[in-house]
Amino acid sequence: MSQPEPVLIRSARDVTDLVNSGAARGSHATMIVIIALGGIFIDAH
Repeated sequence: MSQPEPVLIRSARDVTDLVNSGAARGSHATMIVIIALGGIFIDAH
């Protein structure tokens, strides 16, 4: 099984696009972590 390709997240829009595209398939916990990390990056920016 190959590893998924990393996703570059630079803005809130990138997180939204990732979630909406369905590319980040997995458990709900994974999606919550991605959204939370996106919020941290936006706050730091």
